[in-house]
Amino acid sequence: MPRRLPFVAAAAAALGVALAVALAGCGGDDGDAAPVCEPTTASLTVGADDSLDFDAEAYEVGAGCVEVTYRNDGNIAHTLVIDDVDGFKLEVGDVDQGTVELDPGTYRLFCDLPAHEAAGMESEQTVL
Repeated sequence: MPRRLPFVAAAAAALGVALAVALAGCGGDDGDAAPVCEPTTASLTVGADDSLDFDAEAYEVGAGCVEVTYRNDGNIAHTLVIDDVDGFKLEVGDVDQGTVELDPGTYRLFCDLPAHEAAGMESEQTVL
């Protein structure tokens, strides 16, 4: 039995390295996600609650790499999508964060869950 232990340990180590390489290669990008930008130049916090509304009718943020924090102050799950920004979507039970590169302009934020947008869960974001 003692002679097998080094073989088992070596096999387990090799498996661990292979798994780490495979996971690192994934990078968390499923092809739908917006590219992560760095370093962040601005931050934005958006809140949602059970009234199917955001915590503000309008937001303002500086242009560049924006770190977005999406906070849910209620019990209903929500999403945060930015119109005309492919691949950016946050989903909250409690809090979600992401980064997105934004050029100056006006963007529409909305929740794309069924009936949430129709109920008025949208807002305007001005990027300066």
